[in-house]
Amino acid sequence: MSNSPEQTWPVALVTGAGGGMGQVIAARLADRYALALSEFREEPLAQLVNMLAAQGVNPAATATGDLGSPQVLEPLMASCKGRLKAVVHTAGHSPQTGTWRQILDINLVTTAKLLDAIEAQMEPGLAVVLIASMGRLVSPPAEGALGEVLENPLAPDFLDRMEPFLGDEAQKPYSAYAITKMWVAREVNRRAISWGPRGARIMSISPGMIYTRMGTSAVAEAGADVLLEQTPVRRWGTPMDIANVAEFILSDKASFLTGSDILVDGGTGQIIQALKG
Repeated sequence: MSNSPEQTWPVALVTGAGGGMGQVIAARLADRYALALSEFREEPLAQLVNMLAAQGVNPAATATGDLGSPQVLEPLMASCKGRLKAVVHTAGHSPQTGTWRQILDINLVTTAKLLDAIEAQMEPGLAVVLIASMGRLVSPPAEGALGEVLENPLAPDFLDRMEPFLGDEAQKPYSAYAITKMWVAREVNRRAISWGPRGARIMSISPGMIYTRMGTSAVAEAGADVLLEQTPVRRWGTPMDIANVAEFILSDKASFLTGSDILVDGGTGQIIQALKG
């Protein structure tokens, strides 16, 4: 009996797989990778697994719960060992879905833990995509005291040390979000230097206003509908817009890309940068 594809194909790990972007990315990669799927919530992951099953796709591994927990992360990574060739890390909180502590913990601390786990079993040919955000454009630079704190995100007192940089109580979730996404783009650049000689690449994508439940709630709360109207391409972005870029980055066509961030925002970032200037 021949092996099934999920037993022989290279593995693509998709985190936050039950979210708007995660679901589309997982489905997009299912025809060339065995899928390992991670999601904090049970119901969205079950829905995705059922959707994939209807297409004849059975994930090679699934994990539910806090990705930053060793009880979740370690078995998930073990299930990918020896075959992990692609990672798309979409898991994260926005100011609409988490407190400032939760945002820092999942967007930054958990991402650092995941990257360390990937490094521990890295093999040539691996490509990793992290989801940042155009929100990184409003973050303060990682300089001085802030830069020093960000150098050690796995320190036991990291969250407490970050709090003074977040502003007043109402502003903290927004500041935390912007800083975490700035850190993602910065970390991609930093890790690419050591990953390159090992035959691995790492990139980030900064989505703009993407039509997902999280994206639309962020626009509504921030009153950013005016900014959306000024977006040069005059439309919402879609999860497929992000999946298209992620798929390209993971492919051999992007083999000379590493260590940088790609804004997929319909040009909105240009407006933000002009307002800052």
